[in-house]
Amino acid sequence: MSLLPAFGFSQESWDITFAKKTLLKKATENPVKNKINISRTSLTAKNKFILKLNNADTAYNITIEATTEDGSGQQSWEYTGKPLTISGADLKKLLTGRSKIKFRYMAIPKDPNLAAVVRIRPVHICTVVAK
Repeated sequence: MSLLPAFGFSQESWDITFAKKTLLKKATENPVKNKINISRTSLTAKNKFILKLNNADTAYNITIEATTEDGSGQQSWEYTGKPLTISGADLKKLLTGRSKIKFRYMAIPKDPNLAAVVRIRPVHICTVVAK
């Protein structure tokens, strides 16, 4: 039985919009480049943070999570094929007491036999920095 690398299942790209402005378009994993600066005053209920995975494979269960700098999880969402939408107010709660939140995703095959042999590697989507 061989181990299948998780990067073979990774998402190819994603788009991120905040307050109706596209901040990342067709981005790929790059922790240095994929930083988004958002002013704390713009973190209101009317402004939406929207993360859309492009060409998400439905053969996988995809989880998107927001984590702190030390890597501990804050919140996670199951990706259902629709863009993940987080209100600015909810994003503000995630940023309470910190200046950065990292978004990343993990994909695991829905087939339990495949899931048992793959390695799961969190893929960095972006880092949101509150200014």
